[in-house]
Amino acid sequence: MKSFWDWVDRKFSLDPLDVPLIKFSGGRLWTMRNAYEGTLVMGSIGSGKTSGAGQTLAVAMLRSGFSGIVLCDKKEEPDLWKRYCALTGRTNDLVLFKAGGHRFNPLEHETDIFNKVALLQSLMAIESRSRREEDSYWQNESKKLLENLLWLAQVLGRPSDLALLSDLMATAPSDSGQAVSATWLQSSICGRAVEKANSSDNLYERRAAKFFTKEFSGGNDRSRTIVKSMVSSIMHTLLREGIAQHFTGRSTMTPERLISERRILVVDLPLEDFKERGAFANQIWKFCFQRAVRSRTDHLPTFLWADEAQNFLDSEDHDFQATCRSRRCATIYLTQNHPGLVQRLGEQGTGMLVGNLTTKIFHRNECEKTRDWASKLIGCRSREKQSETIAPDQMGRVTSRTTHVEREPTFQPEAFEALKSGGPSNGHVVEAVVVYPRGPFNESRARRERFHQQRPGWAGTVKIST
Repeated sequence: MKSFWDWVDRKFSLDPLDVPLIKFSGGRLWTMRNAYEGTLVMGSIGSGKTSGAGQTLAVAMLRSGFSGIVLCDKKEEPDLWKRYCALTGRTNDLVLFKAGGHRFNPLEHETDIFNKVALLQSLMAIESRSRREEDSYWQNESKKLLENLLWLAQVLGRPSDLALLSDLMATAPSDSGQAVSATWLQSSICGRAVEKANSSDNLYERRAAKFFTKEFSGGNDRSRTIVKSMVSSIMHTLLREGIAQHFTGRSTMTPERLISERRILVVDLPLEDFKERGAFANQIWKFCFQRAVRSRTDHLPTFLWADEAQNFLDSEDHDFQATCRSRRCATIYLTQNHPGLVQRLGEQGTGMLVGNLTTKIFHRNECEKTRDWASKLIGCRSREKQSETIAPDQMGRVTSRTTHVEREPTFQPEAFEALKSGGPSNGHVVEAVVVYPRGPFNESRARRERFHQQRPGWAGTVKIST
């Protein structure tokens, strides 16, 4: 990949963000800057959104040296990316995160105790899909329990060991009497950790010992049970079969490593096969990748890719999108229709995310609500219309013509239903209406484009620039 960037340095004296990736019809360029500003690709099943715009975007980024993470909903996704990497000479950069392969311990990934707490709380929120304001008390209580569990685990020298955290919680004192019992202190792993913490030079470790022997054991039974249940749930999820072998132990791949080594990591645990376990695995990688992108200081290009994106999005994604350009991360979300996004994120959440995705590509769509929304999003154009009036007068007939301006949709809703969807019957050409990012010139903001499923750039279709 070094040769590509050497070529960029020689050929372009302009801002690296303006390096072109794709050339649309009429010579309009889609650049690195546009990629970092986010892309939404929408189309019904069989519309060609994956083999049309999706393939073109993926191959363009791979050719340009992007690293990235690919979330998997369908079991065909890994094979698709194997093909993309083969086409672009990136096969050696491809990493399949699957059974028997790499491990990623998110707790080991975070070196600071407070960051570990934040990570576990975020994973709890992902698991429950709930961050309601009325739960703030229980969130604070679970945070307190997690923090003190981690400090006790550090006393024992294993703050990234999920199994130890689970054992510490399982043997925590259930009442104030047990907390001062010599039997509990000597025979339980939590008791032994508390005794060791009491003599520690670390203030936080001593506070953890006091928390379990005073506050936790002396608190309300019902409250203690609820908080333990919340924390136990995430421990159980991370330690269950199908998750533990991927996300515990020593990490062999991390988000920072895949970015620095320019790897393409495919989370080969698709929802289609692995159901809830696959969803959680994909969300762990997505969350930790986003954290890594936000904290990095290099300018290496990377991407976050999600086909059937409605299954992976959450309420935090619009905040992440707002930072992507400065962090050099392209987000590419493919989904079927607008109602699917609304069901996942709500009307406000959908508006906030879509508003931050500046390139929108609409393939054929059978969803009436989506067609209406797309037409309204693109907006209207002005057209001059003439009217003719014929009226008799004393000299005969008088014809008067008037011209007036009418506003009409640039693309009528029904236009999105008539777009070609590729295949032999259409010469392997897929059509889409592309809503371009804002340009420096007075250019049309949207137009119909053609993508070739087998030979991008052939017969006047959208061309890959690099």
